[in-house]
Amino acid sequence: MRSMQPATFCLSLLAGVFSMLLVCTAAQGEVSDRLDMEGAGGMAGITVYSPDQWGLVRTTVANRGSEARSPLVVHALGERRHIQYAHRLWLPGNSRRTQLTPVLPLEGPRDDRAFALRTWMIEDADGRERSGPPSEGLLLAARGTFQMGVMLDRDDASAGDAAAALRAAAGHGVGASYLGDSAAPALPAAWDVLDAFVLGRTPDLNAAQVDAMRRWVFGGGRLWVMLDKVDPAFVERLLGDAWDVSVADRIWLDELSMEDVETGDVHEVIDEAGTQMLRVHAPGMRVTHEVAGYPAAAWQRVGRGKVMMTTAHAKAFIEPGVDEEGVEVKVAAAPLQSLTWFFDEHRHLAADENALVHETMDGQSRAQIGYSIISRTPVFAVLAVFTLALLGVGVMLLRRDRLEWIGVVGVVFAVATSAVLVGMGKMRQSDHAMTLAGADLVEPVRDQPYASVRGSFSVFRPDHAAGQVTFAGPGDAIAFPKDARRTSERVRIVWQGLDRWSFENLSLPAGAARNFSHDRVVTLDRPMSASARLTAEGLAGEVQGHGGATLSDALIAMPNGRLATRVSSDGRFASSLDDRLIGEQYVHAATLGTLSQTQMNRQQAFRQLLGSAEFPAQPTLLAWVDAQDLAVEMSADAVRRGQWLLALPLQIELPASGERVTVPAPMMTIRSYRGAPGVSGATVYDEQQGEWIYPISQPSTLFMRFEPPEGLDAIDVDGAVLSLNLHAPGWEYEVLRIHDGEVEVVYEGRNPGGRLSIELDADQSPAMNTDGAAAIGIRLSPIPGSDGGRGWSLQRMELSLRGVVR
Repeated sequence: MRSMQPATFCLSLLAGVFSMLLVCTAAQGEVSDRLDMEGAGGMAGITVYSPDQWGLVRTTVANRGSEARSPLVVHALGERRHIQYAHRLWLPGNSRRTQLTPVLPLEGPRDDRAFALRTWMIEDADGRERSGPPSEGLLLAARGTFQMGVMLDRDDASAGDAAAALRAAAGHGVGASYLGDSAAPALPAAWDVLDAFVLGRTPDLNAAQVDAMRRWVFGGGRLWVMLDKVDPAFVERLLGDAWDVSVADRIWLDELSMEDVETGDVHEVIDEAGTQMLRVHAPGMRVTHEVAGYPAAAWQRVGRGKVMMTTAHAKAFIEPGVDEEGVEVKVAAAPLQSLTWFFDEHRHLAADENALVHETMDGQSRAQIGYSIISRTPVFAVLAVFTLALLGVGVMLLRRDRLEWIGVVGVVFAVATSAVLVGMGKMRQSDHAMTLAGADLVEPVRDQPYASVRGSFSVFRPDHAAGQVTFAGPGDAIAFPKDARRTSERVRIVWQGLDRWSFENLSLPAGAARNFSHDRVVTLDRPMSASARLTAEGLAGEVQGHGGATLSDALIAMPNGRLATRVSSDGRFASSLDDRLIGEQYVHAATLGTLSQTQMNRQQAFRQLLGSAEFPAQPTLLAWVDAQDLAVEMSADAVRRGQWLLALPLQIELPASGERVTVPAPMMTIRSYRGAPGVSGATVYDEQQGEWIYPISQPSTLFMRFEPPEGLDAIDVDGAVLSLNLHAPGWEYEVLRIHDGEVEVVYEGRNPGGRLSIELDADQSPAMNTDGAAAIGIRLSPIPGSDGGRGWSLQRMELSLRGVVR
């Protein structure tokens, strides 16, 4: 065998080396081109998570190749792997990116401690999904029902002790989530896990973080600002014109006397080192405690939220004590104990109210989709034409002495009329297409271009429409399908940053609606507000900032009832005693004394909302307006419909001395009165439920106390209207007032059988007490010779007052 030639050997050696280099290069390419999750699904933002509350998770992805990549990072919580939260990342070559993704736990945590989290990465550059291996993790669950966040200086023990003492005094333990500046979420919904937040230092936040905190407060959050430690300029930046506090000076006091404004109790604080206090003027806040005439603690409503301010150093609000285990701790001093209402657990009440609002708005959004029945007006018009035509033909036949034909003509006319009505119905039924409809309860923040929005939208797909669509919306309008818990269909919400999201290829059932709910705080073109004043006829006011929009089917909800009102194009409105809405009446009929289909839908919404003790919490003007923003977009063409129910807190301006006013009954708060001379303390009125207890079988005398709005406590009453819903056949009744310390009969009647309206003149009307309340009563007795039958029942008692302001 001949040996290999040197040239051939060299060529073979070079080819082998080249092949090895190719293999190594390919292997190196495989290694260097891969994507790695360096941190998968870690806690971020406020690092506790709660069911039905949005939170943030942090993921870091590295691109080790030279080409740009666009992976999809996907998260799923608990056992619901089909409900996914994803972020589309763009990574240039040889780069690393950390991304925050909003997630929503839909069920309780595992072992009451943590939520199971699965994270994986999907690449679909060639149109096919290729998932990487998943990573398992845990998210810390919120323990207990009350969550407090704090921003404090770590070396400020007094501030931390005060926050813990107030929480403990309210019965919520001493735990809290400490937030650094970088941890403050830039997504408004990510704040919702907190019931309250304590600001005890001036944070360094960017514009997005400040905006998110602002929207959380406006949407119902509770914020405690320790103003002696926080730069007032930051609070003004946060709350804008809603913050009406000006600083006088900063002082040190060796002795501090803090007075409870409501009770007059004084709390003494003596400190040799001195107690610091920031003296301020706060005309827009309700002061609860004062030091030498300056507010030491005060609070105010801001939208649906509340802000509490303290100006004295935190050590003025705490004192030495022991906890349940006998360990020495700082506990709340008397002034701080009187503020525990600020930390009252309100989440379950807020959850109940939110559920009520979403259920109500669901009904309103569904009512706008598909086809609707014909309204009464065209039906009445067709029937009127039928009747007139039949009457005209009948007269003509009578004159020609051929009246026997009226039966045939009547049948023909009836068939023709039926055909017209059926045709109208078919036209209405066919007049529907893919529809996106929304309905929201919108509560503007006074003096601010913001509004809290809670509502839903519905999507309707007829049989001929495409089967899948894509939804998108701004990040602060996170919507979620209401049926996600019940179906096994994959629901994937994909985020682009924190300001946009979309549901990709979400299926829609043919011929049915799919519903989504959302909560957010929106930015308005201008601030909106409503104010009213008492007049001789009742209530008159104006809506500011409505921009000329038509406000329809409006009413004013008060502590003890409601008044219908009509808002003109310039925003003015007025209501008198005749506009009182009683029973199941919430909307005044528009035409022919009947309600349109739209009005019937709106009346149902009012009935649901106003039948709840949670809404509204203050006098409010409610009115409907065409929606200015549906918050979501669709990839498929669709008819867009929407409406807003505006809920404007009504600021009541007090009348001047000498003005004649009428105080409508809905403005009067009703309470049981047990101070009438010679009258027992028994009552048939349940103040907590606002309900009357009936029937009653024995003779009774009862007095009720009627309180006008705060500040209106000096009226010389010269007339009144007492409204009763009294059923007492076989009984006689007397209307009573207290005059010169004695009970006096001012009106008598027998056999009442329902609603009564009793006009009382100056000699019959109750006078206002020194505390600004009027008392009036009724006495019921069986008519002589009667056994009283089945007893009597009182289902409503209201009082309207007329007089002159002192």
